[in-house]
Amino acid sequence: MAGRYNYKIGNKTYTTDQNLTVHVVAHTHCDPGWLKTVDEYYFGRNNSIQWAGVQYILDAVVDELDLYPDRRFMYVEMAFFSRWWREQDQNTKDMVQAMVADRRLEFIGGGWVMHDEATPYYEDKLDNMAVGHQFLLEEFNYTPSIGWQIDPFGHSSTTANFFAKTGFDGMWFARVDSQDKLKRLTEKSMEMIWQPTTSQGEESRIFAAVNYAHYSAPDGFCFDIIQCGDEPIADDPDLEGYNVEAKVQQITNYFRSMSANYQGDHLLHTWGDDFNFQAAAAYFKNLDKLIKATNARFDQYGVNMIFSTPTTYLQAINEQNLTYPIKSDDFFPYRDNPNGFWTGYFTSRVSQKGYTRDSGRDFQNIRRLVSHKLLQNESNYLANNIKNVVQAIRNAEENRGLLQHHDAVSGTAKQHVKEDYVYLMEKTMNALHDVVVNPVFQEETQAKLGLNVSYTKCLLNTTADACNVTQGLLNKQSVLIAVYNPLKNDRDQIVRIKVPTTKVQVYSLNNQSGQVKLDTDVICANQTNLADCDLFFFDHFAGSTTGYYLLAPSTQSNQIHSLSAIDSHAVMKTVHISANRSLTVVRDLSTFVLKDGDQEHPFRVKINYYPSFCQSGQQNSGAYIFRPAANAINQSIPYTSLGSAQVFSGKVVSQVSLISDEVIVNMRFEVQQSSTPGFDLETFVNSISVADGVGKEIVVIVESSEINNNQVFYTDSNGLEMQERVLNYRPTWNFTTGQGSSGNYYPITNAISIQDNTTGLRATLLTDRSHGATSLQNGQLEVMLHRRLICDDGRGVGEPLNETDWDGQGLRQWFSNRLVFGNDSDAQRSAQFHLDQPNMVLLAQYPQTSIEKIVMSSHPHVNVHSAFRVERMLEAVNNDVLPDNVKITYKPHNATDYTIWIHNLNEANVTVPVAALSELPNQTVTLSELSLSGNQLRSVMLQKKMTWNGVQPSTAGVYSPGDDQIIFRALEIRCFHLTVTSN
Repeated sequence: MAGRYNYKIGNKTYTTDQNLTVHVVAHTHCDPGWLKTVDEYYFGRNNSIQWAGVQYILDAVVDELDLYPDRRFMYVEMAFFSRWWREQDQNTKDMVQAMVADRRLEFIGGGWVMHDEATPYYEDKLDNMAVGHQFLLEEFNYTPSIGWQIDPFGHSSTTANFFAKTGFDGMWFARVDSQDKLKRLTEKSMEMIWQPTTSQGEESRIFAAVNYAHYSAPDGFCFDIIQCGDEPIADDPDLEGYNVEAKVQQITNYFRSMSANYQGDHLLHTWGDDFNFQAAAAYFKNLDKLIKATNARFDQYGVNMIFSTPTTYLQAINEQNLTYPIKSDDFFPYRDNPNGFWTGYFTSRVSQKGYTRDSGRDFQNIRRLVSHKLLQNESNYLANNIKNVVQAIRNAEENRGLLQHHDAVSGTAKQHVKEDYVYLMEKTMNALHDVVVNPVFQEETQAKLGLNVSYTKCLLNTTADACNVTQGLLNKQSVLIAVYNPLKNDRDQIVRIKVPTTKVQVYSLNNQSGQVKLDTDVICANQTNLADCDLFFFDHFAGSTTGYYLLAPSTQSNQIHSLSAIDSHAVMKTVHISANRSLTVVRDLSTFVLKDGDQEHPFRVKINYYPSFCQSGQQNSGAYIFRPAANAINQSIPYTSLGSAQVFSGKVVSQVSLISDEVIVNMRFEVQQSSTPGFDLETFVNSISVADGVGKEIVVIVESSEINNNQVFYTDSNGLEMQERVLNYRPTWNFTTGQGSSGNYYPITNAISIQDNTTGLRATLLTDRSHGATSLQNGQLEVMLHRRLICDDGRGVGEPLNETDWDGQGLRQWFSNRLVFGNDSDAQRSAQFHLDQPNMVLLAQYPQTSIEKIVMSSHPHVNVHSAFRVERMLEAVNNDVLPDNVKITYKPHNATDYTIWIHNLNEANVTVPVAALSELPNQTVTLSELSLSGNQLRSVMLQKKMTWNGVQPSTAGVYSPGDDQIIFRALEIRCFHLTVTSN
């Protein structure tokens, strides 16, 4: 029977009859890169920056768990644990496997890293979870059931959705807006049922909890003798310094105070912090003493402490049938003081964000290439080297997982750590090129064209002189272009290649009649380097097929020379794009009217900036925090005047280039519209000067006078659901702020849109990487492109975000976005679908240098290739095709077994025929539906899911083997194990 207990909060004494059970969760938070690189953290190097060595933490914790079976510990990051695991002998592995089986050591989260939630694209988040869960399944036959996102700086609806569909019953995090947390403490809503607004409804539901005290131990009770200075438990009354009575009273008062903010009589509290438990013996010994002393005084205080884990705690409170509040919106943006909105990192380290996204697209396409070629029985190389290929892909999955860490793609690590991340990714992608891409294309080129070549890839965000293979055009060396369409369906696309200033022509090698000369545009718009040009050509690309093209020196120039945009007397100039499309440019060079058929869309483009707040002892703008100076708290100010314009009107593209010393804006329109809706809005930000002692945060603003969005705008959640945002408003508390700009910034990884509340017209800006974005004025889309700062924001990284280029000037960067107008989501999602899966464009030196020889030769191998292409197209006629905007990502295990994710990017339900998943008419496809991370059968996952009082259980269905179609809800992703057999 409960007793009557006295406890103190502050100077007040209270009484209660409630007994408390406190779940002590011992943990360590190990960042795979932040102040030190992932390798430095693992080995314990460079401790002058931070004293941390993860290998020693794991050694010490395992030893202590082995000595005392009643202890518990949880671990999160597989990037570190897998390294440590590979180093252990069999005896140690057997011991650890027994600990895991007994749940003395529990894996929580289990992703390769604790991913960021604002800045990764959804595909990358999925891969991070999948590769970590695969490791746990292979080594421990273990499936995690709890999410642990204690350090990311805000929390996305997509994370909750993914965790729920992975089989997680609950998730914990620490960082929520300070106003939100205060309200939750008052209303006892620190624990909730999070059901984000998705088309999947209750299937996305998950128990969610905000930690009471960050992810640390209670004040005064951190027993890590390396990281903390708190006094130990002195439990011998015969010795000086005995403190047990005082410590027990202190900790029980603490938990009584905590319990006033929670519904039940069970409490969970973390004991640990960044890189804690390096001295695990000392930490555990003092925890043992504290738990023993507190429990021995239960009759006095009514508090029972136990070593526990989040899984054990969740089971305990689930059995109590408490009713928790429902949460439907997300947790962005995060604020920890009145001027401390963590909205700067949405944009920080733009080159790293760009490379993370670009390499992600490449990686998904490489997995598609491997899978399609194996399923089509088209590559002896892949069949004979499948183990090496699968291992190379696995290595890439692991290193790409590192990039999703909440201090990696977020842009919040030190400069040398950022450079290490980029180095790891470059090394990974080069290995994939050497082991997979080049051999596969070499093999096919030899078989179809009879040519022995070696391929390379040239980046578009560099100048033409960085593309060695096209530089050969200056010496009359022709270039072979291989363009692979990674989609299963056909499409029309423009191909863009960096070339020097010279006369060239593109020929198609994909026709039975021989080479076909294609319309070719060359535009040299770089005013600082007139030898830096872009070549464009247009073609139709069959699904899962390579097209071959010859880029050859020519006697005729295809360079499109600029026309004067506006002469001295004209008010405006109209650029004719195609028969029914045109762009009118007004003299101010910031106002435009796009005519598309019978519709006209007036819009403006402005480049503004926020001067950054930077004062000693104040909250500054930094890698994490976006805080404008006083003159820009509520809106940005002009950065540059786009003082001149060039118009390039070609057969393939028309381009309007708006130029100033600080910025170039290219608007590029396709003469023949490709499968990708909209037009390119490309921006180059030159070195940002801080010579005036002011940091600057550069934004692009697109303003539509025909859209009245009434302070409502939409931002994507990691590329999926569009989240409704309302200016100066939060759905779950009375939001107040003195930071009108930064407090209304939200993360986008793919798009921001506004919609007229009468006509329904939408304007959407799709981005090539993650950014911060907002809509501060009616009809405006605002995206923060770039940041260069001179102050640190005091959040631990210890250096300003001041990135420089090769010459010591501020980092220069190209940004490639796409602007789409439409009356529904179809155009936006179609653009996203195609931008996510760009054609793979590879270049090689053509063995012959004489254009006359090439054009005059019969090339019988061209006919062979053409016959092959026709055969593939005839085979495809017998198969069902994928619906529009439905994409597939693949994880090959061998030639016949794959984990696949089918993504419905439509904002409506679609039906996918199972036959569309086969690649050849004589193939039989067998599917088993899995959890979203692919680590268990979906049917088993659903059977294990917890249900909560007052909340209806999920009615989600499962694919039944033998069904000939699968119904997907809007924006739904489902995971399957696919096996193919030949009839």
